[in-house]
Amino acid sequence: MEKINILIVEDERIVAKDIEGRLNSLGYGVSGMASSGKQALKKIEELRPDIILMDVKIKGDIDGIETARQVRNLYDIPVLFLSAYADEKTLERAKLTEPFAYILKPFHAQELYSAIEVSLYKHKMEQQLREREQWLATTLRSIADGVITTDKYGNITFMNPTAERLTGCQYADALGKEFQQVVNVVDGENRLLDENTVEKVIGEGRTLDFVNYFVINGTNNTQTAIEKTVSPVKDEKGNPIGAILVFRDVSERKIMEEQLRHSQEMKILGQIAAGVAHEVRNPLHAILAITEALFQDIGDNIEYQPYLEHIRNQVDRLSRLMTDLLGLGRHIHSSNLRHEALVGICRSAIELWQQTDLSKTHSINFKAFAENETFFVVIDDSRLQQVFLNLLENAAQNSPDASEIEFSIAEPEENRIRVLVTDRGSGVADENLSKVFEPFFTTRRKGVGLGLNIAKHFVESMNGKITIRNNDPPPGCTAEVSLPIYRDHAL
Repeated sequence: MEKINILIVEDERIVAKDIEGRLNSLGYGVSGMASSGKQALKKIEELRPDIILMDVKIKGDIDGIETARQVRNLYDIPVLFLSAYADEKTLERAKLTEPFAYILKPFHAQELYSAIEVSLYKHKMEQQLREREQWLATTLRSIADGVITTDKYGNITFMNPTAERLTGCQYADALGKEFQQVVNVVDGENRLLDENTVEKVIGEGRTLDFVNYFVINGTNNTQTAIEKTVSPVKDEKGNPIGAILVFRDVSERKIMEEQLRHSQEMKILGQIAAGVAHEVRNPLHAILAITEALFQDIGDNIEYQPYLEHIRNQVDRLSRLMTDLLGLGRHIHSSNLRHEALVGICRSAIELWQQTDLSKTHSINFKAFAENETFFVVIDDSRLQQVFLNLLENAAQNSPDASEIEFSIAEPEENRIRVLVTDRGSGVADENLSKVFEPFFTTRRKGVGLGLNIAKHFVESMNGKITIRNNDPPPGCTAEVSLPIYRDHAL
């Protein structure tokens, strides 16, 4: 077993030598001696002893207590005080340095031996405890879940970075505050979670789980979908001493679940729509053919002309509806995706637009933020052209005649290139913004309500995103399509 090395700090040489002799007889090694605080600190830096025996009253600018205070701040070495003084003032000062023992002179060798062995063992246990606490703290700070602990009164004692992000409150600001002052959790109907939840868990000693809840960020007032577990913390006798709350951010999972649900709904809807469209198209063609024949026979008759024109218009409208319904059933396969220059797709969409009747009443102002830079995207070019055409038509239908529609490629954000279609119409009512991409939702009398839904379906199939927002300042609104930039187009 390796010998324990001890530093003696004692300004009386005879006393120091006596202590050295006793230590040697007990089997300890003496790494050095110091007669002042400054000398002791220098020797500690050089020798790094296992333990220090410190006289309280030593010569020099700093006494033994002040030297011990500096040792505690600079080194992880246990200090034992040896002193002939036991007055209250001296003891109070000594206690602040957290010594491992305070031995009064004169002392017996066995008394010294017991104090050293207990101090070394206590120091070893404290080291292990600190290491475990450091491992635990690092783990809690690193995990993706939010973690908050409280004492038995519900006051916060710990908060990790994820919990800070979710609640919008810093650990330093939350420390010591009541849980409900920092954490606001609501259910799906925006009702606050019971304020006594933590107290209930501590009092009843059982774990409570919460799903489909939202934590409110106190800084920006945003809500994050969470699952939460509140568990009691008990001491070795089973008595409650606090609670631990674990928040799991499930917002991404909720989005994926919603996307999966939407995808499944779209698949079913597409299958039904495609079947209906195929069944309806044949009778529609027959009705249109008969209508055109009637136009040839009696189209000059003023009495019948309005009725025939009405039939023709309605058949055209139903035919467009069937085309849109077929669009719901079409899926973009990865084999159809190609890397293409985005500006070329935009110009092709404009050419298609110029063949429509709406191009006669509305003009397009096309702009690219970097005329000399070409951005490539991985897309199905015909589908993306259809998306842009749908957005342009939607903008024109919601804008006054002779107004201009702005069609632009905007500056990239987060490695995504953005295409904007901006009109100067009346915009979208706030209560309808969340509904514009729903199938069959429309505010136009002659609208079908599938154009934007199909556009969203196509864009998301190409790993893109599509949004619509009202212009600020008004008038009008802007549809934004963002797509990942393809960086390896030269390969």
